[in-house]
Amino acid sequence: DPKLAVRLAIDGPGSSKGNLNGSFQRIPREFTERSDRVDADGTVTARDLVDKSSERNWEIGGDWDFAVGPGRLKLIGLNREIHRPYSQSVVTTFADGGAPVGDRYAETADSSERIARAEYSWAMLGGDWQLAGEAAFNALDNVARVATLDATGRFVDEPFPEGTGGVKEDRYDASLSFSRPLSKTLTLQLIAGAERSTLRQTGAPSGNGDGPLSRSFFRPKGSLSLAWKASKTLDVSFKLKRSVGQLS
Repeated sequence: DPKLAVRLAIDGPGSSKGNLNGSFQRIPREFTERSDRVDADGTVTARDLVDKSSERNWEIGGDWDFAVGPGRLKLIGLNREIHRPYSQSVVTTFADGGAPVGDRYAETADSSERIARAEYSWAMLGGDWQLAGEAAFNALDNVARVATLDATGRFVDEPFPEGTGGVKEDRYDASLSFSRPLSKTLTLQLIAGAERSTLRQTGAPSGNGDGPLSRSFFRPKGSLSLAWKASKTLDVSFKLKRSVGQLS
């Protein structure tokens, strides 16, 4: 699975600095299998299976960190896209000369992820503060086809409307964090935040006559953590957290 990647570190004017990352990868796959079979009734068949995929993915991202007022602002961006064509065909041939039978499934899936994030950090009240905001836009589009082998040995597409469709997600996130040492060996960190996401079906009706489906979610989240440096060889930590998982 060869992958081409590049990372550039940028030393900007003053104390500003940045990073730029990019990568491209192609992952070809092909699997073939031929088997000769004898059924319980004595029928002899040959089964040929061909499974192919050729994923291509790329991403570009970067960040820029610079001084603003009493603190520093970091701007972060990421764009990732994946193109994944796939097909599998199975053909069974009969030794007695009967007409072969077979079927084929093929799909092309395109997914993308775009993220924009800002983090502002500063020192106040004896601790370190950070205010962060993020917007993420995810999408998946899928086109699938099924086909059967006809009497002439050609694959003929069958109606398969439920194999085409997609989903999009718009997600917004905000958080405020505070951390400070309580003593030479004890450190406290507090994080409070929330996110709102909207999921929308695209490219196909919902199947119940109401049009494409759409749902929205609002989720508070945050954490409280304590880190204790008990000795040179022992660290003890405690964390209470309400996390939010992301959909696949």
